[in-house]
Amino acid sequence: MKKSALIFLLSVSIVLSGFAQKAFHHSPDTVFLPDGSGVSYTTSIIVSGYATDATITSPFDLVSVCVNMEHSFLGDLIISLTAPDGTTIILQDQGGGSTFLGEPIDPGTGPGVGYDYCWTPNPMYGTMSQTADVYSTLPAGNYASYEPFSDLIGCPVNGMWTLTITDNWAIDDGYIFNWGINLFDGMLSCNLIQGRIYADINENAVFDDDDFPMSDIMVKAEPGPYYGISNQDGIYSIWVDSSEYTITQLNIPSPWEQFSPLNPDYHVVSLAGNGSMDTISGLDFANTADNYCPQLSVDAMFWWGGLCTETSLRISYENNGLITSENTTITVELDDNLIYDHGGNLIAQDGNLLTFDVGNVPSGSNGSFMIYGDYACDPDLLGTTLCVEAHIYPDDVCEPADSTWDHSSVSVEGECVGDSLICFSITNTGDPGDGDMAGNSEYRLFEDNVLVETGTFQLLGGETMEMCWPATGTTLRLEADQRPGHPGNSEPQESIEQCGNPNNSLGEVLAVPLDEQDPFVDVECVEVASSWDPNDKAVLPQGITEHHFIDSTDVLEYRIRFQNTGNAPAEKVVVVDTISEYLDITRFEPIASSHPCEIDFPLPNVIRWTIEGINLPDSNANEPESHGFVKFKMHQQPGNQIYTEINNSAAIFFDYNLPVLTNEVFNIIGKMDEVITDVPEINAKQQVEVFPNPAANYVMFSVNADKYDIELYDASGRIIRHIQGITSAE
Repeated sequence: MKKSALIFLLSVSIVLSGFAQKAFHHSPDTVFLPDGSGVSYTTSIIVSGYATDATITSPFDLVSVCVNMEHSFLGDLIISLTAPDGTTIILQDQGGGSTFLGEPIDPGTGPGVGYDYCWTPNPMYGTMSQTADVYSTLPAGNYASYEPFSDLIGCPVNGMWTLTITDNWAIDDGYIFNWGINLFDGMLSCNLIQGRIYADINENAVFDDDDFPMSDIMVKAEPGPYYGISNQDGIYSIWVDSSEYTITQLNIPSPWEQFSPLNPDYHVVSLAGNGSMDTISGLDFANTADNYCPQLSVDAMFWWGGLCTETSLRISYENNGLITSENTTITVELDDNLIYDHGGNLIAQDGNLLTFDVGNVPSGSNGSFMIYGDYACDPDLLGTTLCVEAHIYPDDVCEPADSTWDHSSVSVEGECVGDSLICFSITNTGDPGDGDMAGNSEYRLFEDNVLVETGTFQLLGGETMEMCWPATGTTLRLEADQRPGHPGNSEPQESIEQCGNPNNSLGEVLAVPLDEQDPFVDVECVEVASSWDPNDKAVLPQGITEHHFIDSTDVLEYRIRFQNTGNAPAEKVVVVDTISEYLDITRFEPIASSHPCEIDFPLPNVIRWTIEGINLPDSNANEPESHGFVKFKMHQQPGNQIYTEINNSAAIFFDYNLPVLTNEVFNIIGKMDEVITDVPEINAKQQVEVFPNPAANYVMFSVNADKYDIELYDASGRIIRHIQGITSAE
């Protein structure tokens, strides 16, 4: 078998002080250690490649912790190391007075010359504080830790190791140039498992010219578990320890089914524990499908935008079906306040509904294009929701229709009428006769995400029912159910915000799942802002109330945006995301990324996107091109309990600079079926006058009540209009 040296992100293999070891080094650009009381510099390294349950069993497992730095007052500093489980030891205890570390420029400003300082279990010197008594400049070398390495016994080896340097006194400062952790390599025995996942069109269990690779399908190796995911070439790679492993393909997308291997439907590989590093390839998975049709998906993603700015939208699409999609088009419905300017192969425009031609999309291929528009300058729009909807055609579901489906199809539209009414229309877009609804479906009205009304409807094909409510400044959402057996996963709904006075209801649209469960539809919504953090994390749904309550069945969509705000192009960008234990990492679904990337799992709960050769310009040189993103979905673990909190944040590395940490987003599992208002009182009898009678173009009502609702029915008894909460006397 082929021998392969194991090299992970930010790591190299070296031998130091007679110990065979694995070194995990972080080499940032020069970073200023600010002067001040309690100001800290913190950075982390991901250690990976050891057995899943590997722990520190001896102080000699941690060969050394090294840093290259300079500082003009050793006595300012406390330096500590934190293990992946949160255990912390102090390496330097704020002793040593005015002794220099390295050769700082003092007096003066700017980086000086850094020295290499290491803490080891076999030190040449005592602690830094002890040694500083006889030196004006602390010599480079190996030092004893203030707290012993033995305090780390039992800590996991794999995971985030964090170095913290805290300056506790004023006046003096310094710089750090790099740091690293060196671990005993005797615990390490890594092997590479590889294979290809592909569409086996001719069903011969061999990847040949008739086939195409399938990307973004996960693979699991057990025991462990260890994970991999197929790239654009269909190749997956998993680093494992020495053992016997079962290799399984996970969550094959419909309509595909595994064709090979079968009986059993997994691979078994045995790797000897002799310290070797082996590569085993050819562990392929072939998939087939019975339905010969294209299967298209689309995604919309705002790169940047805001009030009075050019807003950019990236549209990505993919064909996961068996055959080429011919004459493919994508419609994009823009927000009323976003005016299209240019971008994409626009072939038709009807108001804010744009149609773009993307031509033929072969099986297994993907593409993208940018749309640019101008957003309104109205300051009243700050905090409101900017939404677009992308829909790719043909949108046939690549599965046989359910025999129980009555061929109806429900859609919901809404509008603010004269800033006094919010009106929704429910339409059965099925064909008259053949698409008539065979029974009732339910609708639900929510005010600021609180359920306030339910009802039923039954429509003929092509028929529409309209309902209106007074506009009071709150956000109204109407949901309507499809009939049983309806193909796909659509959940028709419409939200109307900022209608009526006062306009004090914001943030409600993003709090709940949107109608984008079918892959051929994507709804992209963001909050309108005047400024924003260019490196941020967002989750949809955000959850209702300040507690961000969601249902235990909600699928979470995460977006990580990044921007190079440095002063030179970034050749490499790495995004690292540690996934909550309450999310099922085996159901990780990549959606889109701004640039081609490789995805891997350095730890069972860590996802890493690596974008090599990105050459991302800095924002000063080319602001529009300095942005990027990754976007993905996560399913929850089954059985998440009420009040479970799901947290998530990410770290973004530009070349070998210190990581940029995003904000943290969170959701809490709530009792969503209990979010409902009290049933309102209904007066038993009221006198109503209707005139003129008979009526032609209009009808007027006179009601002896302070507040009332009106329902209009046609001659067959079907409701055609519903107006609620009328307060005028006539």
